[in-house]
Amino acid sequence: MFEAIKGIAAAILSFSIWSVLHNHPAATANHVIGMLHLDHKGHPAHVLFHVLAVFVPQQFALVASLVVIYTAARLTEAYGLWHSRAWAEWFGIVSGAIYIPFELYEIGRHASALGVGVLVANVLVVGYLAYVRASSIRLRAVAPSTAT
Repeated sequence: MFEAIKGIAAAILSFSIWSVLHNHPAATANHVIGMLHLDHKGHPAHVLFHVLAVFVPQQFALVASLVVIYTAARLTEAYGLWHSRAWAEWFGIVSGAIYIPFELYEIGRHASALGVGVLVANVLVVGYLAYVRASSIRLRAVAPSTAT
């Protein structure tokens, strides 16, 4: 379910980025700030305006395309895990483990409780998936053959 939620959130983000491509960035920023009830002079609003000002439409298209790929990967993994597919377990192990070096690097640069929490959660998920996959392999190796 977690992978499906991440996939759905990424799909919403991707559609949002694509919508920015078709609107004036400042108008989009004002709309988002209004929806979120943010102060126009506050830090989050300033960051949003800055991002929209420095990105060109081709960069938005690239980011949106990468988010679409991420969405497809998360939803594919969610489908495979929901249906207990071995390939999905391997996919989950690899896709989760990819983040660990980056998380360690970020903690090394600027340690925070959130960063450590994300790292610990990721290591636990990857460890659990590896344990489940290893257990499945061991069970198949010791299971008696039903062919006679």
